[in-house]
Amino acid sequence: MASTTAKTRKTRKKTTPVVEPTVMVIAPEVWGSVQQFRQRSDHFIGEIGRIEVRKSALIGEINAMNNQANALLRQEGTRLGIPEGTPWRVTPEGKVLLDKED
Repeated sequence: MASTTAKTRKTRKKTTPVVEPTVMVIAPEVWGSVQQFRQRSDHFIGEIGRIEVRKSALIGEINAMNNQANALLRQEGTRLGIPEGTPWRVTPEGKVLLDKED
């Protein structure tokens, strides 16, 4: 059992007994395993950070490609003589469908 050494700590109004903690030792093989788990966890946290940075870069590339595709479609709409503001869409086959305005 834990031994308690009663000391007192003085406060302004009353004294409070202080109980010293009991010191025990974790088995070395258990402590070694705990440290390995912590190291692996830290490694995974670092890896997740690198993945997030790469994810952000990929999202930026996707946005840039979408902007380039939209610019090409605007140019093609002009070449086809589609008035600006006219709703239109492209089929998977590359055909342009002009949407009728209500």
